[in-house]
Amino acid sequence: MRKSVLAMSLASIISVGLLVSCRPSSTSSSSSADSTGTSEVGAYKFDKKVSIDFWVKKGTAKYYSNFVKAFNSAYPSITVNVLDSGNYGDIDQKISQGISVGNVPNMALTYPDYVSGYLKDAPNRVLDVTPYMNSAEYGFGHGDPVIEWNGQQVQVNTAADDIIPSYLNDGNNFIIDGKKIEGQYELPLSKSTEMLFVNRNLLTEVAQKSNTTYDVIKQKLATWEGVWEVTEMMKTAMPEKWNGQKASANKGSAPLTYEDDTNFYVTMSQQLGIPYVDSSAADNLPVLFGKPENKQKTVDFLKFMGEKYNSGNFVTGDTIGIAGTYATSLFAKESSGLIITTTAGLSWLNDPDKEGDEDHQFPIDVLSYPSSSKDWVHNEADLPADADPDAVISQGPGVVLFKSGDSDKDLATWLFYKTMTSDFLNAQWVAAGSYAPIRYSVKETEVFKGMFDIPADSKKPLYDANYYPAKKQMYEVIDQYGKQGNLFTTDVFPGSGSVRNEAGSLFTGSLNSEKNTDSDAIGELVDKYYQLAVADSTK
Repeated sequence: MRKSVLAMSLASIISVGLLVSCRPSSTSSSSSADSTGTSEVGAYKFDKKVSIDFWVKKGTAKYYSNFVKAFNSAYPSITVNVLDSGNYGDIDQKISQGISVGNVPNMALTYPDYVSGYLKDAPNRVLDVTPYMNSAEYGFGHGDPVIEWNGQQVQVNTAADDIIPSYLNDGNNFIIDGKKIEGQYELPLSKSTEMLFVNRNLLTEVAQKSNTTYDVIKQKLATWEGVWEVTEMMKTAMPEKWNGQKASANKGSAPLTYEDDTNFYVTMSQQLGIPYVDSSAADNLPVLFGKPENKQKTVDFLKFMGEKYNSGNFVTGDTIGIAGTYATSLFAKESSGLIITTTAGLSWLNDPDKEGDEDHQFPIDVLSYPSSSKDWVHNEADLPADADPDAVISQGPGVVLFKSGDSDKDLATWLFYKTMTSDFLNAQWVAAGSYAPIRYSVKETEVFKGMFDIPADSKKPLYDANYYPAKKQMYEVIDQYGKQGNLFTTDVFPGSGSVRNEAGSLFTGSLNSEKNTDSDAIGELVDKYYQLAVADSTK
């Protein structure tokens, strides 16, 4: 069974312990470098220069340069080499091939699914950061340095109770061979989630043609039952745009676009209580969706979705059927009026290339991900006890640290991570993109509050007039998720990433099938992808 990520005491996440093998000693945070260049304008002094490698996604190393510079203002004897290393799968492949012989970086961008494989194949190579987190010398909230940022001296804060616990949970719930592995093996960095984005102008027009109001429509969009009602209203109100045919026969158009097929399937499984995976399964087979006792629920869900898809209510990123067309571009072109995508998708929902064209610039409202108040697959029956009707998926990469055999390198890597994710620098990281803060205090900073102001020298005022108010709404929704405990992650075990891919392929394949409402044909697809998923989970 998938687990909801609920706020919990940090004390339950971080076990008591201190790292005793490290060489640095505390110094004044305002001390200057000595003649050897190894003293730190920060908390610690190393007795040698240290160089560490950080593998990141291709093309993104440049985005870390200011953070490395800020870190070096406090720790000049630590060289941080940020290296473009391909996509996330490429990084995982390189690590998987090199981990047994220690040919790995000190730190890498990763996902928990990948880390579970490292813990199974080479558990002694992955660094458990629990002792570092807890150290009274340099752990969270201890020995925090003064950094320089744009010519200003800033005292950063890394307090443990300031971190959003659900994001830490992603890195301490690893199940290997049915046994939970104690420790923190992944740390949060770039977190994101999904929400519902609405073309306000388009839905206002739909409301007018449907003898209702836009506010009433927004209220309906709070639930999936309401979403299906609204998509029907949209088709009736604008038959010239949405004529009731599935998107592949209608130039990709549909009232609702969902960008990520796999997230759609996994989140609906969580909300509706349709078994997906359970790493603690008694038979040590964590894949649930095709087991005999669960198969019919899976088939019923896919059949329902096939009916809605055939009726032209929605399209997904993998079923658009038009080469080179993205889910967000459909929304930007007003081929859909609703889209569920991640925080990163916001910047593409109005077309910046159409800046001077008011017909292609429209206000966007950002709403919470729809919940499921009833089992809408089975004629509004009550949801099963294990359903999680308000669930919203937590995603985005974190980092994994590897043992180097050199305690100075390991500590230097930890200090870089801790400093980069401090209150001030995490606010800068969030402001530079559209990721969620991993610290509560970020939203109280001036840089965060300034994220929503339209630049005085804006080069695209029409675009920005819609983008910045929507961005503010988006972060209000993220804050709401944290307060309400909506975010969830799925069980992590060796092969869980591949299992997730098989589930996504099942969803897409079922929708694309000519027999996507035939229970027997859907059942055969479930069997196929279930067997593939089981094979992935037992490699």
